[in-house]
Amino acid sequence: MSSAAGGIMRQVGSRVVLLATLTLGVAGCGDDDFEVPVRDGSVTIVDAGPDAAPKNMAGNYMLAVTNGANGCGYANWMENAMSSGVPLTVVQAGSAVTAEITGITGGLVMLATGSRTFTGTVDAAGAFSLVLIGTRAEMQNACTYTRKVFATGTVVGDAIQGTLDYTTATNGSPDCGTLENCHTIQRFSGSRPPM
Repeated sequence: MSSAAGGIMRQVGSRVVLLATLTLGVAGCGDDDFEVPVRDGSVTIVDAGPDAAPKNMAGNYMLAVTNGANGCGYANWMENAMSSGVPLTVVQAGSAVTAEITGITGGLVMLATGSRTFTGTVDAAGAFSLVLIGTRAEMQNACTYTRKVFATGTVVGDAIQGTLDYTTATNGSPDCGTLENCHTIQRFSGSRPPM
């Protein structure tokens, strides 16, 4: 399986393990278990069972997004402000998912982060974990950083809902201040045309 954000895969016994904590890739082998690396560096082993096909998540969704806590201190952020009509196009190959924010919102996300595309996985229950790795470097005095956005949630029928967790990858400078390990949250929900 290819990896999101340039992760490295290594064969470990009968499992393929993705060696990147920012990547939420999944690979299953042999005994139908797969290992899912998570942000804190730990690994979760999931028993997929012999007949567990991933949920079909592909489609063109229209989302409503609501701002939550602004732990990263983004300018002009208004908690509980809501945007609707946010287009999201999802393509899928097995459990691998690519989701792209399109339209005007996608352009704005591209300006802010350097990307508009999330990659990750969906499981048989419809739970998904995706990440957008920003490429646009920003500065705050001697602090250099890029943005990352983790999207987690579920797909049930043609409905989608979940959370966006914005955080940063910094150069570790003391000037990074609150940007180091910060989290700004949005909630989203929406639907696709009936499948």
